[in-house]
Amino acid sequence: MHGWQATLLGGTVGFGVMLIFYLLGKLFTRWRNKRLGAAKDNEEALGSGDVTLATILGLLVGWPLIGFNLLTGILLAGIFSLLMVIVLVLTRKYKTMMVFIAYGPFFNIVAFLLVFFPKWISALLPSG
Repeated sequence: MHGWQATLLGGTVGFGVMLIFYLLGKLFTRWRNKRLGAAKDNEEALGSGDVTLATILGLLVGWPLIGFNLLTGILLAGIFSLLMVIVLVLTRKYKTMMVFIAYGPFFNIVAFLLVFFPKWISALLPSG
């Protein structure tokens, strides 16, 4: 749809951005474990599957839409997480705040909208 250059650049950017976040997440987990004096755990702040998914979605939507896809997916996940925290606090179940949210579904929702409803998305974006 976008030509081979935009497709490859989208895949490369999707991979690169999420790889940086993945590596930063591994550093954060290591730092947190050291600070808490905890043994090594199998938690990941961001999974390697998110890196793979971002690469594939980058190939699908191309450049520059992969940037919009990742940013919007992360923002949607943040809104969902905030709502979940509010519900946990209101129901007084905030002792269970160690709940992990996957980015994959949010990335997929945005990619679905970009592919099948591009006019809706272009109406939201500033023209330029």
